[in-house]
Amino acid sequence: FRVRLQGDVVVFFDCHVAPQPGWHTAFLKAMQPNYRRIVVPSITDLDIDTWTQTQRTGAASSCYLTWDADFKWFRSGGKYIPILSGGLLGISKRWWEETGGYDEMMDTWGGENIDQSLRTWLCGGEIVAVSDAQVAHMWRKPNDQRTQARYKMDVMQT
Repeated sequence: FRVRLQGDVVVFFDCHVAPQPGWHTAFLKAMQPNYRRIVVPSITDLDIDTWTQTQRTGAASSCYLTWDADFKWFRSGGKYIPILSGGLLGISKRWWEETGGYDEMMDTWGGENIDQSLRTWLCGGEIVAVSDAQVAHMWRKPNDQRTQARYKMDVMQT
């Protein structure tokens, strides 16, 4: 699955997010010094009844890799991120093409964030949190059916 890119910047956002005013300006400004820089917004909470941001403090952007090849969220005061969130990022078209984009064999959810992060760091790039770019995200809540996945994954078949 290949896409022909038209612009200089590629942005990936999950379909269940609400970018906040000014996010794009902050992304472009943060990307400007280094075309090998991937930028990640501050990921806040989304009220799915009003589709508005509900939390401005304690936003997440950073993930780390565990020994079993999973990723976990953590809060960091630094600007550099070890593992990015796969569904919320900005990357220059040039760097996207140089790193090979997403692996074509990854055709289900998960893993793209780890893959792209490792490619970036191993190829001389960087991943940076942009606190001025806020994107409200719908998180899954155990007691709210509207937030649950509506698909099943057969791990043995992937």
